[in-house]
Amino acid sequence: MIEKDEKYTSKACCLNDDIVRAQKNEANPRFTGKRIKRGLYRTVNPWTGGELLINADCNAAMNLLRLAGVDPTGVLEPKVLLWKLATPVRVRLCQLRGLVDGLMPS
Repeated sequence: MIEKDEKYTSKACCLNDDIVRAQKNEANPRFTGKRIKRGLYRTVNPWTGGELLINADCNAAMNLLRLAGVDPTGVLEPKVLLWKLATPVRVRLCQLRGLVDGLMPS
């Protein structure tokens, strides 16, 4: 386990290295994106320059990984990383129960 300060992990964009700059310059951090509602974060796509909506919780988790020294682009190629962040799958508990029951032998 690596203990890290979670300051700014929800405000900073994981794709644009905001977290690194924010932790170094704590007096006046600037961010390329913003959490627009629960679970949704709007930012600038670093590869195309257009607007991008990503899952806010995945964004914060990726920022924590960056603070721990893990480079996500070293694990996943940028297109795959972007797809995973921008297309999260919602699973409701009632659906999960049916899926698990369907997988278990009778």
